[in-house]
Amino acid sequence: MSQARDRQITLEDGRRLGFTEYGTASGSPVFYFHGLPGSRLEAKLTDQTAKELNIRIIAPDRPGIGLSDAQEKRTLEDWPADVLALADRLEVDRFAVLGVSGGGPYAAACAWAIAERLKAAGIVCGLGPVNGANDYAGMNALARGNFYLARHYPGLLQATYQGPVGWLMRRFPGLCFNILCFGAREADREVLGQIETRQILLGSFSEALSRGTRGTTADLLLLSRPWGFSPEQIRFRIILWHGEMDVTVPFAMGQRMAEQIPDCTARFFPDEGHFSMPVKHMTEILSCLIEKA
Repeated sequence: MSQARDRQITLEDGRRLGFTEYGTASGSPVFYFHGLPGSRLEAKLTDQTAKELNIRIIAPDRPGIGLSDAQEKRTLEDWPADVLALADRLEVDRFAVLGVSGGGPYAAACAWAIAERLKAAGIVCGLGPVNGANDYAGMNALARGNFYLARHYPGLLQATYQGPVGWLMRRFPGLCFNILCFGAREADREVLGQIETRQILLGSFSEALSRGTRGTTADLLLLSRPWGFSPEQIRFRIILWHGEMDVTVPFAMGQRMAEQIPDCTARFFPDEGHFSMPVKHMTEILSCLIEKA
């Protein structure tokens, strides 16, 4: 495909699911699950590499974000059904999934629920279950505070993000993106200083808020609750990449995931952070997924 195309499908319950494709239309299909706060536009980070490797990237927005309608009382376990509906509409039989950061649990859900349709599953800097105070250890103050509020004071979180903080995020996305990146280590500061990378991430952030903050707030609330399954119950092989300098999703969380998933191949990078990991190692990540497929 010469350029990305925004599209929507209508699901059985009447919701619209939006997505964008990158890479090569005839290539090996990989579903890309964006971070939080993020949107389908984040997958533009894969575009050039996907073209070089003959990969078709299919990047859906989660419910309530970007082009996708909200889904009331959704759970993590609902996501694989949406992915299958999209795959069937696109006439994609088997495919790989890749979850980055907050998209990691969604890739894990697919590996748990629809393994028979997967060729490979990858998680990059992926968020693990947030079940207690120890799970917050190592997170930067903003991420830790958000998950604490989501878990213990969800009403306050919703009021805050649908009120003054939400207004600020939509009115001044660049400033808020800088705040999200505050405290980033050297490797992350390096890639965030690249104009193209910053534009992609800022565009993804802005699109996530295009319908307001309800979708991203719902995503945060969902990821702060128990998953509905445990990593130990995943019987499909997961390939995991994580930077040891990550202060958004701390390295210890990646280690726990690698230990808990029965069939997990993990690669840890001592000098990489949260943003540098997918940007600097996308060729290895996508190559590994299609090789295992």
